[in-house]
Amino acid sequence: MEISTARSLVAAVVLLSLPASAAVDAKRRVLSEASKELGSGFREVTRSVENPPGSFEGVGHFRFLYFREQELGQHGTYSISPSGRYAVYQDGPSGDIVLFAAASRRARVVQKYPGALVAEFKWGKGEKEVTVALNPIRIPVE
Repeated sequence: MEISTARSLVAAVVLLSLPASAAVDAKRRVLSEASKELGSGFREVTRSVENPPGSFEGVGHFRFLYFREQELGQHGTYSISPSGRYAVYQDGPSGDIVLFAAASRRARVVQKYPGALVAEFKWGKGEKEVTVALNPIRIPVE
């Protein structure tokens, strides 16, 4: 297996293996939690939790996006719209791209896992669209 293919596979496995890690936060001991205000009612919460014996590392570190008291989900990359009416993020466990509307407090998957991690989100004029830039996947030819 090529090195970059192996790296992509490892990244995908890590990304897709997060549900088990995130889902058991309630069962595992939370060692620390920090909250960072993002504006417009959004905030990011970072938790360090004790991993079960035999895990890759003893402590897991996870980031969650919130709107007020509503947990939107574990995330990778995210962006809040300039007006604060929307948030878009790549869901940590699934890799799906999710759009959240603050007014309705509803999130919807707008793109299933695109096969790569999001590098950046860019809001278009009038917040009518979001451009999603993915991290490049490099494949050596020799």
